[in-house]
Amino acid sequence: MTTLNEIRGHAVPPEAWPARAMPSETRDFTALDYLRFIHSVGSHGVIRIAARVNIGIGRKAKYVFRERRFSVKRIRDGHASVVSALKALSFHTFCTFPYPKPGGAVPEASDANVTSICANWIDLDYYGVQGLAGLSKDDVLDIVLRRCEEKGWPAPSYVMSSGRGMLIVWLYEVAPREVLPRWRAVQRTLNRAFADLGHDATGMSPTHLYRYSGSYNPNAKAPAFMMWPYYTADVRRGTFDELAAAVMPISRRKAKLFVVEKLDGIAKRAAKQAGRDRARREEEVAPTTAPAAPARKKRERVGGHLTGRSYWGAIAADVERLRVHRFDGKRMVEDTGRSTMAYAATMVQAWVMPACDLDGWVRDQAHAWGLDEEQALACTSGVRKAARDAANGERKFWLGKEIDPRYRPGPKRLIELLKIQPAEMGAADLRILVTAERKRDVVADRQATLRRSRGARSRTDQQGARLAVGAEALRLRRDEGLDRPAIAARLGVTTRYLDTALRDAKAVEAIGTVTAPDKPVKPRRSHGSSRGTSRVRGGNTSGEATVALVAPEAEVYTGGVTVKGTYLPDNARCAPYGPAGVSVPEKVSA
Repeated sequence: MTTLNEIRGHAVPPEAWPARAMPSETRDFTALDYLRFIHSVGSHGVIRIAARVNIGIGRKAKYVFRERRFSVKRIRDGHASVVSALKALSFHTFCTFPYPKPGGAVPEASDANVTSICANWIDLDYYGVQGLAGLSKDDVLDIVLRRCEEKGWPAPSYVMSSGRGMLIVWLYEVAPREVLPRWRAVQRTLNRAFADLGHDATGMSPTHLYRYSGSYNPNAKAPAFMMWPYYTADVRRGTFDELAAAVMPISRRKAKLFVVEKLDGIAKRAAKQAGRDRARREEEVAPTTAPAAPARKKRERVGGHLTGRSYWGAIAADVERLRVHRFDGKRMVEDTGRSTMAYAATMVQAWVMPACDLDGWVRDQAHAWGLDEEQALACTSGVRKAARDAANGERKFWLGKEIDPRYRPGPKRLIELLKIQPAEMGAADLRILVTAERKRDVVADRQATLRRSRGARSRTDQQGARLAVGAEALRLRRDEGLDRPAIAARLGVTTRYLDTALRDAKAVEAIGTVTAPDKPVKPRRSHGSSRGTSRVRGGNTSGEATVALVAPEAEVYTGGVTVKGTYLPDNARCAPYGPAGVSVPEKVSA
């Protein structure tokens, strides 16, 4: 009788597993070879294998995912059921899920149910990036390898050609589910480093499905295969700790110290607040003879009342503004992230509208996303299911806490998912999906608008009025000879305001009237000097000094002239008119 542990592979040692020779070249991998190679010895649990199939004809056609789950033990044994299923299916997960309990339901394929994981990856859809669409896969691979080398990261274990795109994979020994928080940090760091190559931001979940080697991609009309490295022996497999230490900007030790300091700060602030609360309660209980302080005036509310619904409504408005800005209100075209836009918009709308209305809303928006109704429903199936679970009162436990099952994307996540550029934030007038710099500008504009509505003048208007007062004060002082108190009384301003106005007016009046003093010119020595030669300096446009040896006029033709070290540019003011660098006066040469 076969026990449950033997089925799971725990009781059977790895040495007793059937030996199946791996192909020496990675391009010869079959689907079974690929899965056996990915999920090495030590993996436990079941692997999800699925395919997207079309059901129905015409308007009733729809896409659904059919899946099977097989234990790692059965895959490594090459069971006949696995071989037959791999021929009909196309996708697999790099993580494993728990075994279903006898008589119980199959565990949901969610992050909370992951038992182990064996890889990090980057899904590059470079064909949709402007300037990269014409590159070959080998060219993109060279860019990836060179960037990893520049950053000091380990090279990928292998690269999969999934059709039009590429899957960059770092394999390592099986890691338990406890590494998932660090795994997400490593996954974000890897993908952000290759954002300019068109990374797929939707593939950040450990439960994401990817094509295995030997499957066929009908969209690209090409099979999926391992394109690099060429030989199986060249595929490197390290550990998750090694990859995390190389990729993450700070070490685990520094991260722990940071967490300890943060928790210590939180505890100190909580203790101070508790002391203030205790002192306030003691003051309320203790009798007092002092008169009661007047009640503080209730602060006037600025704007509407903000709630969770208004927050998600503002994000939904930003997503729609972004779509209109990018596509000018028209339907999206091919290869423009239409499924990503549908996925992001549906996640946000799940917090705005009831779950029963979400399916109809997705159908109505499908045309604007460039999808048909069934495609839109297929790419948002997980989001809509989570919304229905929340409406039914279901809750999930994550890291020991009970949470809402709906997807909760933050602004940073949506900015990364939709690849929003800083220029688009201002052009599309986004309010929530903005960076910190753009948020400061938005807050400043909002405050300026609020001040204008309350009667405050702009700084430009205030400066103009102050300059007018200063100019009038200067006129009164010059024409009528009034002093400061008299001018302030005449204009109806304070002396302090008058001093500021006079300072500004004098500064403005002085603009354009100040001229630099003429540069003193050194007089030249006369040619009639009694010395045998005279040194004449002449300037040029380049600022260099030009030196010429000039003979006295009387000795031009009678005495011997020696010229040494003469350097005379063409534009020198002391350029010679006579032979041999000698300046000959006109009356002598005539």
